[in-house]
Amino acid sequence: MTKFLVAAVFGLCAYQAWDYFKAKPDVRGRAVSETAAVATIGTIPVAAPAAGAKAEVVAQKPVTLYATSWCGYCRAARQFFEANGVAYKEFDIEKSEEGAKQYRALGGTGGVPLITVGETKLRGFSEGKLRDVLGLKS
Repeated sequence: MTKFLVAAVFGLCAYQAWDYFKAKPDVRGRAVSETAAVATIGTIPVAAPAAGAKAEVVAQKPVTLYATSWCGYCRAARQFFEANGVAYKEFDIEKSEEGAKQYRALGGTGGVPLITVGETKLRGFSEGKLRDVLGLKS
């Protein structure tokens, strides 16, 4: 009985997390990735370039994003990279055997995103930490 309740609660939480983090349209009905001022995934605001402006590509160490397609924080990381002109390589650890292997070799244990900037590993998405590691202004 206890195992059944735990499984039911976990399933409900996973379902609610999926619903919570999937991309939602902004007030104008556009997809979140198309908004100009600030994009929001769930409660994660990500600065985006002004309308019509292109983000300047920054000189940087190699950046790799280990992610999944359904992860809201992974989506926020992608938007941050695009908004700030950060070139990066991405592996979907559920679809790429090579990506999953590299993810495990880096100590990945199931949590995404895992971001590497040169030799620095960042677990999860933190705009402040990424700005610090990449040397971007706030």
